[in-house]
Amino acid sequence: MSLIHNAASNSLWVFLGRVSERVVRLVVVMYLARIIGPSKFGIYTLAFAIAEFASVIAEVGMQRIIVREIASDSENSSKIFGSGLILRMVFSFISWLVICVVAILFVTSPLERWSILSASLIVFFSFRVASLRQIFDAPYEAKLEMALPSLIFVSSELLAGMSIVLFASMSFSITSIIFIELLCLGIGSVVLFFCSIKKLKPNWNVDFTMWKRLLRFSYPIAITNFLLIGYTRGDFLILDWMKDAESVGIYSAAIRLTGSLQIFPMAITTSLLPIISYKFISSEKERIEDIYKGIFSILLVFGMFIGLSITFVSSEIIDLTYGSQYKGAFLPLQISGWTQFCSFLLYLLTTMIIGMGYEKYFMFYGASLFTLKIILNIILIPDYDYIGVSISSLITEFILLVVLILFLSKKVAYPCIKSIVVVVFSTLLAWLISSYVTDVSYLQLLLGFFVYFSLVLVFGGITPAGLNSVQRLLKWN
Repeated sequence: MSLIHNAASNSLWVFLGRVSERVVRLVVVMYLARIIGPSKFGIYTLAFAIAEFASVIAEVGMQRIIVREIASDSENSSKIFGSGLILRMVFSFISWLVICVVAILFVTSPLERWSILSASLIVFFSFRVASLRQIFDAPYEAKLEMALPSLIFVSSELLAGMSIVLFASMSFSITSIIFIELLCLGIGSVVLFFCSIKKLKPNWNVDFTMWKRLLRFSYPIAITNFLLIGYTRGDFLILDWMKDAESVGIYSAAIRLTGSLQIFPMAITTSLLPIISYKFISSEKERIEDIYKGIFSILLVFGMFIGLSITFVSSEIIDLTYGSQYKGAFLPLQISGWTQFCSFLLYLLTTMIIGMGYEKYFMFYGASLFTLKIILNIILIPDYDYIGVSISSLITEFILLVVLILFLSKKVAYPCIKSIVVVVFSTLLAWLISSYVTDVSYLQLLLGFFVYFSLVLVFGGITPAGLNSVQRLLKWN
């Protein structure tokens, strides 16, 4: 089968898998949040946030490196996969010990402590974060064959979701719900493990040379991932420290909705990484430039529309999903919609950087996000609470977006300037027209959709060159 079918099919499977998982997860979380209220929902969020910090040790920055190395070095793929599995098992166990020690020594609340201990299983079983289970995707991801992992992924989420709904309805404790949820995900992890080693038989021999090779490539990403987890999950810890668990629950409710939208750039970049890696090794800079410009224009158009849409209907979304007790989340949701626009493009930019072998620059990206976010949170949270956290995220991601665009302009090319101008102009005009014509949110959304995409298509927001480059990505062979 040619790469046109492999890449298109792979992106479709990843997209459908992520959509299904996010839909299931979102419905379950909305149900759970309604039942337990903002304060206990904040504890549930904090438990996973702390566990995710330590899970970076389990991943040690290796997932993308293993995918890249398997894709570009097929002769040693078994040795690469086997070494990756051994290293990930060792680091996952260390990660689990770290979580347990932190929970026992530093968390005073019994409910929070036992919730964190239950959540510690995330380093082994989670399909959502950097766990041991994640490496089982590598043989499929490198070969652009993510159909089976996606099916197992969705099935595990369905089982976990039904368990959460059942036990939450029976008034089980937060600790018990977390423990049962992760055990259900563990079933899928075991199934995927056996499928993975059948797909690519790992070489279990201890090869210190290969270990050194993988760790040399991965350590910049490991450091960056720790900083990125600090960036994404540190909000909850700082907010809990400076305010309370209820503020964490309200803020978490908003960003869980917008976070679900990341499936679109995630699906595209999952197929992009091995292709960019191969093209870079083959010195096909012109083709890399075409792919970069094309996908940038696509993500730009849809990311901007998501920000516009959430601006119109944020209060209605919160009322529908969480109820009146979470009414404070509507403004953070609006702000987070525009943050997701930046995140869409950052997915592409960071994938390009790793695919071309610039892992060390990725460290700068993570360190900058982490540092800027901490400073802005400390300044904004005392006066603006969870709204301040949302503002700091938007400012930070926009600044880093500009910096990475400038960096890649020297390594690859600038994105299409015409697309950027057209999309910004279309967004502003759609917002002005919709706001002027009607005050009804849903009508504003429908009118904004029509005006925005009409202008984008008429003036070439997605340029013919952009569409051709995406087509080339799918036809590459």
